[in-house]
This record gives sequence, structure tokens and C-alpha cells, in this order.
Amino acid sequence: SADFCAVARACGYAYAGRAVSAGALDDRLREAAASPGPAMVEVYVSAEETAVPPRPAIQPSEVAGRFRTFAAPSADLSAA
Repeated sequence: SADFCAVARACGYAYAGRAVSAGALDDRLREAAASPGPAMVEVYVSAEETAVPPRPAIQPSEVAGRFRTFAAPSADLSAA
């Protein structure tokens, strides 16, 4: 797997830290907040703790219709 902390350092981040526990996360966030520039904290989460995102309450066809309505040019914009 990729070493995201090494990548962040190579990209010029002032701080890059890794947290593998709740206690370590508190420490890494404090260190990141104290850094003089951009900071990145990589957080490990166990597979057992990840939640499945909820599904939308509307059907895909309704999503498509809403998007078409949103993306359609309005009369005001086409007249300009």
C-alpha cells in the first residue's frame, strides 16, 4: 500500500503523520495544528468500523430528471 505520509512530505507538506488509534489521532491532530504550514494526517480505520453509506430515498430515474432540469439552460440565460 502507498505511504501517504511520504507522498505528503515529498509534496512539501510541513507535517505528515499517521494515526492508528484514537489516542494517536488526538496526538497527530495536535501536531498537525501546531505545524507552520500544510498538514496531512493519515487515519487508519478498521474494516469492522466502516459504515455503509445510506442509499438515496429516490429512484435513479428521479435523480436523472432532477439533473436534466438543473442542467437545462434557463430562459433568462439564453436571452443574454
